[in-house]
Amino acid sequence: MAFRHEHRLVGVLEDASGEHDDEVVLRLSIEEMALGVSEGFLRLKTKEGSGDDIHEESLLRAVTGTCVANENTGLDEATLLRIRVFADLWHRGYFVAFGSKFGADFLIYQGDPDSHHSIAMIMVKEWTASFGSVDIVSHCRMAKMVKKQITWASVHEGGVKYITLDHSLLVARQAN
Repeated sequence: MAFRHEHRLVGVLEDASGEHDDEVVLRLSIEEMALGVSEGFLRLKTKEGSGDDIHEESLLRAVTGTCVANENTGLDEATLLRIRVFADLWHRGYFVAFGSKFGADFLIYQGDPDSHHSIAMIMVKEWTASFGSVDIVSHCRMAKMVKKQITWASVHEGGVKYITLDHSLLVARQAN
């Protein structure tokens, strides 16, 4: 699919069930929509009366970190954080997919997920959130079993920060 390769958005393909046999429906997450709107290759259009209260301006501000969670945006703090991390990973050149199968927020790939193995599980946390040692060990073990790095991501001092742990040495590496 050209859109997927050109824009590195994974989405979920669905049956169109429309009038046109050649129609393809790609369901995108809020993170993917926010990125597409901010990069200018997607436009957000909601049906009148649908009750959807998320607007393009909110998504643009979410990616840049200037959006504040409240009832006017329809976006909570956790979603805003995930949007920032997703956009940062995408800008670093990765395909970003969802990692719920592995207990992570995202999986990152150096190429199309259909032909590449993910290289890391990304866990998104608030910068000041505490880490339980049991959680750290279990995530490190899971990452080792599925041959991926485990990386925690958060926003601090205006930028996205990453901490990667290596299970075998339990050595922390921090990257900007």
